Amino acid sequence: MNQGGNEIYRFSGIEIDTLQHSILRNGEEQHLRQRSFEVLVYLLANRERPVSKEELIEKIWKVAAVTDDALVQSIVEIRKALGDDSRPPRLIKTIPKLGYRFVADLEPAPVVE
Repeated sequence: MNQGGNEIYRFSGIEIDTLQHSILRNGEEQHLRQRSFEVLVYLLANRERPVSKEELIEKIWKVAAVTDDALVQSIVEIRKALGDDSRPPRLIKTIPKLGYRFVADLEPAPVVE
């Protein structure tokens, strides 16, 4: 991660800019609700491991009174914005009874001189 907490993730023709809260898919801007964007960024930042539903709810919603359905709706929204599908997943894999994992390979960030 570079200075200021800004991270740019690139994969499969998609660019996620965490500072700008923007998503470009094949050059077209995609929109996500704030919490869905935060779920996506959390999955990207923790892509080396599966992330449990409980962890996502705790880290993103920060309250225990959120149902799994709120998280499931966020995942559906993310998949739609990214052009992903649960069968077969190219980007976000559902791990039954556990949670989710970001599975696409990231492209290296361009070198800034």
